[in-house]
Amino acid sequence: MMAILDSTVGGDKIAPVIEKWIEKGREEGMIIDAQDLLLDIIEAKFDKVPGDIKLLMKKNKR
Repeated sequence: MMAILDSTVGGDKIAPVIEKWIEKGREEGMIIDAQDLLLDIIEAKFDKVPGDIKLLMKKNKR
């Protein structure tokens, strides 16, 4: 991918943008993992996660 960008756009100009996208994707993945873990903990403690809590968590995943 970097080779294509180097030959078309100039990799040195686009690389910081790509790095920012990658970091944002990692952060979003970590948030989703934390939300899933929280739902698992609630379910383990109370045997069931209320529907409104699940909806709220799913709504805020993306």
